[in-house]
Amino acid sequence: MPGVSLCTPMSFDVFLFKFAKGDACELSRDALRSVFDKHEFKRTGEHFYDIRLQDGSEVELQAGGLTSSERFTTATFLIRGGSDSIARLIFECAQVTGGVLIPTMDQNPCIVVDTTQRAELPPDFTQPVVECRSGAPG
Repeated sequence: MPGVSLCTPMSFDVFLFKFAKGDACELSRDALRSVFDKHEFKRTGEHFYDIRLQDGSEVELQAGGLTSSERFTTATFLIRGGSDSIARLIFECAQVTGGVLIPTMDQNPCIVVDTTQRAELPPDFTQPVVECRSGAPG
C-alpha cells in the first residue's frame, strides 16, 4: 500500500474500570500490585509508571491513586507497541480486579473478563460488550 509502512508503530490506550450498580468503583491496588511485582515496575512521574516485561516489551501506565490514598477507579495502559506479553498483562489486570477493558478505537467494545461485570455496567452504556477468556489452563 502506498504511503503505509508495515513498520509503523501502533499506539493506543486501554482503560481498565470496574463497575458496581452502574457506577465506577475502586480497583484493587493490592491485586494490581501483585501483577506488576512480576515485572520491572518504575514510577516515572505523578501517576505514571513504566512496566518492562520479561520479553523486553514495555507499556506505560497512568494510574492516579495506585500508590496514594485518593480514589482509584481507572488505570490506563498507554500502548506504544504490541506484543503477546502486553496483551497478557492487561488481561491479567482485568482478571485480578474483576474489571472491564475499554480500548480507544473506533466502535470501541467493552471487553468483559469477569462476566458478572456485564450486569454492573451503567444502564446507558452503549458500547458493544464482548467476553474474553483465557485459553490457558488453570
